[in-house]
Amino acid sequence: MEARRAFEILSALVQRLEPAAAPTEVGELGGAGLVRTVERPTKEQMESVAAQLRAVTQRVRELGRRLAGQPDDNGKLRAELREETGRLEELSRTRSRLDALVWNAPSQTFLLPTLEGRRLLADLATWRDRFGEGALFDFLSRMARLRKGLDATVVRAGQILPAIFEFEPNATRSDLRAPALILARQGTNTVSLAVAYEVSLRHLRVTGVSLEDRLLIAAMLSGDLEPTEELARFDESREALRDRGLARDAEAVVAASLVDFPADRRVEQIVRFDAVRRMDDSLDSVEASVLARSPYAPSEAYERYRTALEHTVRARAGTGDRPDAAAAILAASTGSIEAALERFDRHLGQVAGMFDVSSVAAAMLTGSALDPAQALDILKESVGAVTRGNYFEMTFEIPGLALLLVHGTGPEITRFVVDSGMAFPGVAPAMPTGPARAYYPIRDTSWYLWHDRWLYRPTLRYVRTHPLHVHTVPHFG
Repeated sequence: MEARRAFEILSALVQRLEPAAAPTEVGELGGAGLVRTVERPTKEQMESVAAQLRAVTQRVRELGRRLAGQPDDNGKLRAELREETGRLEELSRTRSRLDALVWNAPSQTFLLPTLEGRRLLADLATWRDRFGEGALFDFLSRMARLRKGLDATVVRAGQILPAIFEFEPNATRSDLRAPALILARQGTNTVSLAVAYEVSLRHLRVTGVSLEDRLLIAAMLSGDLEPTEELARFDESREALRDRGLARDAEAVVAASLVDFPADRRVEQIVRFDAVRRMDDSLDSVEASVLARSPYAPSEAYERYRTALEHTVRARAGTGDRPDAAAAILAASTGSIEAALERFDRHLGQVAGMFDVSSVAAAMLTGSALDPAQALDILKESVGAVTRGNYFEMTFEIPGLALLLVHGTGPEITRFVVDSGMAFPGVAPAMPTGPARAYYPIRDTSWYLWHDRWLYRPTLRYVRTHPLHVHTVPHFG
């Protein structure tokens, strides 16, 4: 069966419309556990059972009133009420299933979409356009691989975390949870990734990088099993920034964000960074670096930033939010700024209450190569993967860790994307021919920089300043 046909049938069933599904189609969907077939006699039996619903409802109400009027405990009435309440719940489920039945003339049966069928319908509505048309079971296989890839990445991060915990005596597990997840996205050999992380940490410690910065930077530079090339690029970029007197407030992280560019492009990025800072010296260095690495000329990027800032200030979600940071991310996104702001508003409504810095999270999702529904779906699946893997200590860590998974999601998904000819964030194609502004670096580390600067560090600061009650009090920033 084609995925398109499965979508038509399931969509009709959910809308209580006859799907006109052939017996063979019903057999395929039923065999996959997506629909349930109900014969006429079974439906009549269900109707007979459901007819008792009104009487049982009245009996539960009567018992409740009688029990409320008893001054002393009445065990017999309570037992009868529990029994009748159980019957009421079962009858209500039967009534609900009965109401969902849809007649299908070709098979001369009634059909009922199962929970798995409804989930598949949501998947088809969200992902079918990106996956393309094809066989239903190919689609099911792709969705299973997508979800297994998320779970595998979290499991691998859980293996890396204890291995790197001993490398920084002043760091906590909460400090290292995001770096471990970044490492897990960059390879499958957990031992080699941990060794590379130790090499990077040692180098950064010797060169005077602060603890908070080196925890992130070491993860960004340890994607290769021997990160010597990345560390050399980092040192060169840091020295070039110092020579120009740039990024003094965030020198190390800005230098790390330049590592994914070749040498000539790094020089160009520093010149662009300088140009942006000259336009507005109130920009912090991370915001300026975001604008500098955008595919627009510095003047155009800054104009987009001013437009986005005016919008995000009006839309800010709370007193601790960062509309300026969100505006920089939006300004650096591709496409018209008007379209980006429209999508930003949609995401802001979706993640409100989920993140302390909601505007930055919404801006990150806006910059995703996925469309809005797909980006939100991956975020939800990522929350599930982090939760299933118990990869958190405090519940308010979950959203931030899940957002890291939206960006690419690891080697399993990288291979899946390449095999499927799809474009995912963080899995950019090779440099295309054409103008320089069409260039996108192969490994875009800016996502980690935004996440660490405006989402993860504020969370960790809260943990450090509220050590006694983080497990019981919600985190509001």
